[in-house]
Amino acid sequence: MVKNMMRLHIIQPTTYTVGNNLFQTRSRWVIGLTLPYLAALTDDRFDIKLTDERLESVDFSKDYDLVAITVMTRSSKRAYEIAEIYRKRGIKVVMGGFHVSFHPDEAAKHCDSIFLGEAENTWHVMLDDFISGTLKDVYKCDKFHDLSSLPFPRYDLLDLKRYKVKFLPVQTSRGCPFVCNFCEVSHMYGSSYRFRPQDEVISEIKHSGLKRVQFIDDNFAANREYTLGLMEKLKPLKIRWTCLWTIKNSADEELVEKAKASGCFHINMGIESINEDSIKDMGKRQNKVSEYTKSLNLLNKKRMFYSLNFIFGWDSDEKSTFRNTLRFITDHKVPLAFFSMLFPQKGTKIYQHLASEDRILKGTPFKGTNQRCIFKPKNMSGHELEDGMWKTYQSFYSITSILRRVVMYPRDAYMHIFLSNIIFRSASKILKSPLDYY
Repeated sequence: MVKNMMRLHIIQPTTYTVGNNLFQTRSRWVIGLTLPYLAALTDDRFDIKLTDERLESVDFSKDYDLVAITVMTRSSKRAYEIAEIYRKRGIKVVMGGFHVSFHPDEAAKHCDSIFLGEAENTWHVMLDDFISGTLKDVYKCDKFHDLSSLPFPRYDLLDLKRYKVKFLPVQTSRGCPFVCNFCEVSHMYGSSYRFRPQDEVISEIKHSGLKRVQFIDDNFAANREYTLGLMEKLKPLKIRWTCLWTIKNSADEELVEKAKASGCFHINMGIESINEDSIKDMGKRQNKVSEYTKSLNLLNKKRMFYSLNFIFGWDSDEKSTFRNTLRFITDHKVPLAFFSMLFPQKGTKIYQHLASEDRILKGTPFKGTNQRCIFKPKNMSGHELEDGMWKTYQSFYSITSILRRVVMYPRDAYMHIFLSNIIFRSASKILKSPLDYY
């Protein structure tokens, strides 16, 4: 370290804490983008330490000039614990991330400065202010970045050997053109949808040297022509990649074929519900229940590995929704599925709706996961909603279901699918979400 360099510690907290025991929730421990990307935005006046608490404990014995913590709702409790320890030692702490943007007043109680929105236009300003002793309480993004000329994340500051599955997280776009009632993305970015220059995406992948990529876009194929062009440029790289796109995209045969030809290994889709009224409740106009079968049949025909996400607890959901959903995904031989309860995040339309009807449970802290009900459902009790979700998990990942969906319907990714089903079966039996292991 060069003499007089400032010491910066950037931390991604783990999800849960109980006493002094940290529960590491991701058995795969996939590489995260936030830590190395913030490091890339940092100039050479700082000596940087990155800590991914899913892999290693925070070393509180070392001295730093500044600590930065990225905060998700489910890790916010732990983030605040870490912040308080450093602040008691007189070390300045700054916080950012989705949770901070949704709950600025709460976060501000636990740190010296907060970031609202994107960091590209404010991070360097904060560093200048810190060095000059004029750190502000709030740094707010006043305009969206155009996503061109983004720096390559500093993966050299992470010990990549410690991550069990080395999927490189790459962002090709931000935002989503759709505005669903429950979605945090639309609250953060509105209906804006921006994408990076394709050649810069390709250069970042080449620079990493890794051959497995996870495109972490909230909606990977929202711009069809951009996506088709990008996939053409991915072909020569001979990589395997995964993404999140809509169920509607999966009805597009050209898109599916070019995805597979360019190395697509897995597609995750927010199908959310098979109940048309529930789809209307959530404002997810891009999903057409009548078209689900067409999309899934095409994916099965092309032997594409995919997974589906569902949200239970909408006003149109009844107790029969669990049974009907299970029948639908079993009949379609869906490889993997993830279920959750509606989580009304502050600032979203669904939160405003439920709050206006006094249906948000009093005293409910917006921390943790969507594994417990924090509002009053319309057609069932909160306990029935929780119980219905777990029973759906357990039935879907039962041995009989796995054999019916996987063994009798082989795919190119057979072993990955089969082993994932076995792992998720074990998780659901102890009431832990398979999402924590994926």
